Amino acid sequence: MGLKMDDALYKGNKINVNDDGADIKYRNLQNLQCFNCSVPVSFVHSHKRDLGEKIITIKRYFRLKQNMYHKEGCKYTINGVLYNIYAACADGDLISKDNDVFVLRLLLITDDEKLEGSNRSSEKSENEKRNLNYITIGSKEKYLSTITGVMKLRDRVESNTDLEDTLKLKFHDWNGNAFFIPWKHFYFDADNDNDYSRLSKLLTKEKRYHPLCIAGYIRSVLKINSENQNDLYKLKLENVLRADGKWVSIDLWFNGTGINNYLADTEGSKAVIYTRFSYKGNQPWTSKAGKDYISCVIAGNINNYRQILLVKP
Repeated sequence: MGLKMDDALYKGNKINVNDDGADIKYRNLQNLQCFNCSVPVSFVHSHKRDLGEKIITIKRYFRLKQNMYHKEGCKYTINGVLYNIYAACADGDLISKDNDVFVLRLLLITDDEKLEGSNRSSEKSENEKRNLNYITIGSKEKYLSTITGVMKLRDRVESNTDLEDTLKLKFHDWNGNAFFIPWKHFYFDADNDNDYSRLSKLLTKEKRYHPLCIAGYIRSVLKINSENQNDLYKLKLENVLRADGKWVSIDLWFNGTGINNYLADTEGSKAVIYTRFSYKGNQPWTSKAGKDYISCVIAGNINNYRQILLVKP
């Protein structure tokens, strides 16, 4: 279990996934090694995935061979990255550590000062317990840095199972009781064939009050004319066609030019978004080819640009 790697060793020489002709040259190479600790690795070539309206390229990378582990101290260990995130946060109420297992609080990001309490103690009144799931004002920047680190880490591993035993996700119900969210109910990626199908079925079945991470490709960022709100924008991800022929649409709403400036010239880029998402019903839409369809619409709000991780190509 380790991170996707850009570099490897072959016969003592460094090779890189971006080398010319890498997909062909490195596809069948044997005796590849981790560039950092020399354990055996293999090459995963790039491939195409059709989202329905857009064809994306899944990037190539090197990975550990089955049943192999990086040596202690290697920069490609998952635990090493997690420890750096934990140490940088230095707040045990946001992310804690028990032996080799880390526990991350899932907290909601808001601009509503009434929900941004002064502390997150579980010894609160019944009304105040609802605020346990909102980040406090004084911890917001630290928490956003932590979430950014976690989003980057998840993008660098192959699947949710790589993290489910080492990074637990904790949330509180409205009575203040803590429980854990499985990774399969937290992170969904358009790169994976069934993730948006799982996402839409999960949210249409029941409301989810905890934050989710959704990774997709930016389709557009549009300013919305609204009588009630100034500087209202909608970030729309590329629609994804499910295996059963139904479409899934992801809409993110935000106010202010700051987030809009952060998203300038990002159309087509991959983004990972952390917020609470909810099912908004089935709505009509028109494809780029002018065809009319019905989509399962899933939406969320963004209150800080750091809830959006732009993934480097």
